[in-house]
Amino acid sequence: MKVLTAYIRQHKRAVAFYFIAMAVFFILLFFYRLPVAAWAYGAVLCLAFGLILAVPDYLKFRKKHQELYRLEGQQEITDTGLLPDPEGLLEQDYQGLIAGLLEKEKDTQDRLNRRYQDMSDYYTMWAHQVKTPIAALKLSLENEDSSLAREIRGEVTRIDQYVDMAMCYLRLDSDTTDYVFEECEIDRILRQAVRKFSSSFIQKKIRLEYEPVDWKVVTDEKWLLFVIE
Repeated sequence: MKVLTAYIRQHKRAVAFYFIAMAVFFILLFFYRLPVAAWAYGAVLCLAFGLILAVPDYLKFRKKHQELYRLEGQQEITDTGLLPDPEGLLEQDYQGLIAGLLEKEKDTQDRLNRRYQDMSDYYTMWAHQVKTPIAALKLSLENEDSSLAREIRGEVTRIDQYVDMAMCYLRLDSDTTDYVFEECEIDRILRQAVRKFSSSFIQKKIRLEYEPVDWKVVTDEKWLLFVIE
């Protein structure tokens, strides 16, 4: 019913013209004192021919509406070839505008992707390069056991963790990932995290009471370790 109402509204001028014409014929027949039956017969014939022409047009209108409604439910339209064939100059103009907007959107998306990829490559390179002096600092402090050395070692560990966080964030949106899903022991992963932060526990005089949980999960060990840390 909604589609029929929309169709009538779209052709309201043709409908109005029919009723105006019928009114004019009725007035002329009335003034010339001709039988009203002739007017009624002509009105019915005109209505019948109008319906013969209107019904196929309405069915085509409804089909096009259904196709457009289906396309509206899709996540994105990248090609005007998916749209119904245009009928008339105005529909061609509208589809031309849509094609131009789609092309402009594609260019903008490509430009943003290139900019993001350049930024991601730059920070990935920076993260790998900064790892070298961090490793050198850790190596230099290995044989030092003073309170200052332990404090510096703790700060270097924190810097190393922040760099790892940046690298993991950059890898989140990567097209390729290095996930390896397998059955892992949670206790083994937890011990790695505790061992990494043991110097910080000692420095801050924190006593850790750890009880094994004896859990096994299917996960990526490296990423779960990062989350726990």
